[in-house]
Amino acid sequence: MSNEEIVQRNNEQRVVLHAILHFEKRIKGKNKELDNLSRKLKKFDQEGSQIRRELKEKKQYLESIQNTKLYDAGEKEKSELHAMNRLLNNIMESVHSLQQDSEDKEEELKQKDKTINQYKDKQLVLQQRIRNLQQQISNKEYIARTLTNQVNQKNHMINLQNDTKKRMMKVIQEKNKSLKYFKTTKAEWKKRNHQKEEDLKKYKSKTIHLTNLILEYENRRKNTINDTINFSKIENKLICTLNNLEEKVQDKQLEFETLKKNNKGWWMEVWNIWGSDKEQERESQEKIENIREEIAELKSEFNNYSNIFKELNENIQTNQENDTHLSTLLKELKETVNSYKEKEEDYYNKESDMKEKYQIQMNEMHEKYHTLEQRYTSLEKKLEQYKDKEKQYEAEVIQLKEKLQKEEQQEADRENEQLQIKENYEQKLKNLHDKMRKYEKNMQALKKRLNEKDKQIKSLQQRNSSPQSQGSNHSTNMQPNMEDYYNIPRPSQSKTTVFNPYKYINDNKGGEKKNET
Repeated sequence: MSNEEIVQRNNEQRVVLHAILHFEKRIKGKNKELDNLSRKLKKFDQEGSQIRRELKEKKQYLESIQNTKLYDAGEKEKSELHAMNRLLNNIMESVHSLQQDSEDKEEELKQKDKTINQYKDKQLVLQQRIRNLQQQISNKEYIARTLTNQVNQKNHMINLQNDTKKRMMKVIQEKNKSLKYFKTTKAEWKKRNHQKEEDLKKYKSKTIHLTNLILEYENRRKNTINDTINFSKIENKLICTLNNLEEKVQDKQLEFETLKKNNKGWWMEVWNIWGSDKEQERESQEKIENIREEIAELKSEFNNYSNIFKELNENIQTNQENDTHLSTLLKELKETVNSYKEKEEDYYNKESDMKEKYQIQMNEMHEKYHTLEQRYTSLEKKLEQYKDKEKQYEAEVIQLKEKLQKEEQQEADRENEQLQIKENYEQKLKNLHDKMRKYEKNMQALKKRLNEKDKQIKSLQQRNSSPQSQGSNHSTNMQPNMEDYYNIPRPSQSKTTVFNPYKYINDNKGGEKKNET
């Protein structure tokens, strides 16, 4: 049930309550009118009893007059007395009929009082039912408000759950993106690490090869240094020997030249002195030539060796320059290797720290993802529970709406019944009020006629008490016939025993008009 329907329902209930209160006020007014009518009826009863007493007294008085003057009166007086008796009897019968009518009216009033009391009891029951219905309506409205508040709260909770679900989905999507990014970065890290490991392997193999080369170079260098030292020693020795040989050759040449310059005979003589012969001379010459050839060979070899030594010196100088350059390069390589090792150590340390941090972050992400999955599953369970509860609430709301519709239909039927009862009650009160007005009019007409009859009786008494010298003709002419004047029917003439005063009032009016004409 919406708020507009609740407001419309409250307005309708207020209108019904206003109509019921107005109806109660009218019932109270009608009760006051009935009380006034009952008081008036009591007054009328008292007045009727007084009239009956007066009529009895007048009847007794007339009977006493009749008994006293019946012997002295004439025929006309006797007829008048008989007419008076008939009139009194008719009046008594009319009074009895009026008394009977008043008793019937009292019984009707009692029955109407009973019906009024019944209507009051019904009114109290209806008021109690209305109060109960109002209480039920207020309770239903309170229940509806509480249910609407609960539904609004549940809708708010569902909206919050949906918002949190959307946020969690966004967070999960972001976390999935971050996990994908971390996975891609992890794959890249793995690729980089693999590449770095391969580079390190290559670097290690290259460093090993370089170290081997350096060792070979150092060994060769050492060998070359040793060879150069040995070659320098041999060179020095050769130079010394060559110098000695050159000195000896030069000495020999000088000697030979000096011998040539000197005469050969002297040599011959010397040789001869020494007992040499030609063969020896030939041998000596051959030896000299051999020595000369050897000296020439030695010179050529010396030249070759000198060239070789020059080349060796040049090679040694180039090797020394290369050694210095290689030593600088080796120093630079060692420095770069050391720096690279330091960087590698720093990199490994940083990489280990990064791996640890990355592992910690991955563990945290897995934990958060696990907690998010748990929360998501719990939220899904709660949403399912909320959906079940929402369905239950919807079913309860539908049942309550059906109950409210049934109660509204019942209330509408009750209101229609109450309105019908109210209309019937108002119609009965109206009829009762009309009857009471008619009864009051009849009582007033009867009072007028009784007063007129009292006046006529008094006038008759005065006439009867007047002297007889006036004569009977004068009395007969002055006094009209009582039956024609009052026009009161006898009980035998009336078809019913109920007294109808309107008939006689109309007849009286007609008689008065006739008299006026």
